Amino acid sequence: MMGMDVFAWILDAVFPPRESERTVRGAVPDELYMLLNPFPLERAGFVSTALLPYRSPLVQAVIQEAKFHANTRALSLLGKVLREYLLELSSEEAGLSGKIVCVPIPLSRKRKSEREYNQVEKILEFALSNDIDAVLDTSLLSRTRDTLPQTTLTREARLLNMGGAFVSASADPSITYVVVDDVTTTGATLQDAVRALEEAGATHIIPLALAH
Repeated sequence: MMGMDVFAWILDAVFPPRESERTVRGAVPDELYMLLNPFPLERAGFVSTALLPYRSPLVQAVIQEAKFHANTRALSLLGKVLREYLLELSSEEAGLSGKIVCVPIPLSRKRKSEREYNQVEKILEFALSNDIDAVLDTSLLSRTRDTLPQTTLTREARLLNMGGAFVSASADPSITYVVVDDVTTTGATLQDAVRALEEAGATHIIPLALAH
């Protein structure tokens, strides 16, 4: 073990880790569980749910490492948080009827080609297991076109940018669909995904973001 510690120290000295990587290395699930507080977000009549506050430096670090660096520990930590929410959602107390299907927001072709993975898919893979009555569907929702990055756009521009960006295969009205994004600001991405699912026949949809 000591040899491994020395080797890791040497690697860090030669290839200094990112600050966000350092933060994630030292993080434990309980730190994120303490921040887990599902809260509703209402924008112009559209309501979604966010699990974590993005203003937290820990949440920012975990999201950035998962999103841009495929950091397995970050993906796993976020998966554990999402798992807690899904366990509660699938419990009898939640009162949902029918099957729960988790649908990740799909990346644009360009972004998927650049990153070679969809971070929300990976997080959901960590979150879902045999003791959760929910499944993952990565083929239901797809993008019709590439869109501009949302970060620098106003809410009105984001809505225009995302308008009609998604299309859904036929959806089952008896199923509860949980549409998952990593970070939401104005809700424009989730809103258009919900529109596509509704047009495909879905009647029970929960728009969910890991952080806001």
